[in-house]
Amino acid sequence: MEALQFPFPLLIAIKDDSADSSKIAYELADFLKCPFINQNDISRAFLIDDPSFKFQHSNKRTYNLAFDTVCQIASIQLSLKIKVIVNVMLSNPVEVLKLAQLASSREARLIIISCETKDNNNDGYYIVERINNLRVDTQSLDVRKVVSDMFTLISRKERNKAMKEIDSHKKNKNMRQPVIDHLHALTLSEKPGKENFVCKRCSRLLSDHPSYGCVDCDEFNLHISCAESAPNIKHYPSFLAAIQLNGQYDFQQTHKCSNCEEFSYDCCDCFLQTHLNLGLLPTILYPKQHPHFLNFIIMPSKYNHQYKCCICDKLGSSVSYKCYDCFYDVHLNCVLPAPIQVKNGHRFILTSYPADIFGCDICNEEIEMGQLFYDCSDALINIHLRCMFDEGKVNDMINKELVQPGIPLRMKRLSVPQLQM
Repeated sequence: MEALQFPFPLLIAIKDDSADSSKIAYELADFLKCPFINQNDISRAFLIDDPSFKFQHSNKRTYNLAFDTVCQIASIQLSLKIKVIVNVMLSNPVEVLKLAQLASSREARLIIISCETKDNNNDGYYIVERINNLRVDTQSLDVRKVVSDMFTLISRKERNKAMKEIDSHKKNKNMRQPVIDHLHALTLSEKPGKENFVCKRCSRLLSDHPSYGCVDCDEFNLHISCAESAPNIKHYPSFLAAIQLNGQYDFQQTHKCSNCEEFSYDCCDCFLQTHLNLGLLPTILYPKQHPHFLNFIIMPSKYNHQYKCCICDKLGSSVSYKCYDCFYDVHLNCVLPAPIQVKNGHRFILTSYPADIFGCDICNEEIEMGQLFYDCSDALINIHLRCMFDEGKVNDMINKELVQPGIPLRMKRLSVPQLQM
């Protein structure tokens, strides 16, 4: 249809928990000639494909798997610049934010259509600021009018956005309006960084080394060692690990981002820069509980960002570790590594102090300044945090030490003469 030809793809989410839950979704998809993904269909497919599935997973687990599958399929369609309609329950605000993040990552626009009747005003629907919302009466459904209203709503939002940008430029504001749809999702790149890119933590050039960088902008880039390090992890404040962050953050020091004149409690980038400078927690964490690395997320309290922890199944807010690929969010206390681990009778202590010249005894790579690693002082063993999860290699390493218990492990492994002092 000519009216919906925008220079960006659309993610149209139909929230409809009525008896005829997919009526408007089917009619709208047919009218716009675009793909339609139904969360309920996917849930039923799990049961048909494997009848034992319903006995192995709770209803809540099935629901979450179906929603994540909808998001993954929609992501592929949006990457091809195709409009896509999804029929989802949207039972909590976390799911609305996930759809918003998905649309933002694909440079799409999200519009949520809430279905209701004259007798049933859907007051339980979650409204999130800056997301296009449209209510439709299914008893008097006119698809052409719905499409027209969508076009009007999106056009008005785009026009207002453009006017705000013009006004901001005219006033020459130095403080950027903080946004909720760009949280600097970092990804690892093995390719050399651009020559003029600097690390957001240490301010040194990335040069020709692999690094982490934001998938949405060139502003946030980090050396691997800077992203994975936390030199002050033993002193991180307890309020960061709280399941529900109540009230204001209480940092002893704050640091502004490159776009603000001074630190702002409303700016996501100011919070992230403060986190990087203080070195209280790793920005990138390799957990034992998940196959991918996690991004540290910290958001201003004003956004009331909430999520459900994938480990303990309880709600959290404002601060978390997140896998963007899997929509996986966890509390800090649920995922941070244990400060002490015991392996085969050896006591390993999590630390970030500089290791000796031998580096990690599992991968043989250097342990950079501030990187988290486990240290066993009696066996003189240092192991990267991510290498500690390889139980087989760790046990083999300790068994080698037990063969000759009086000799430091590294002296057995390396034919290196002792330094003469």
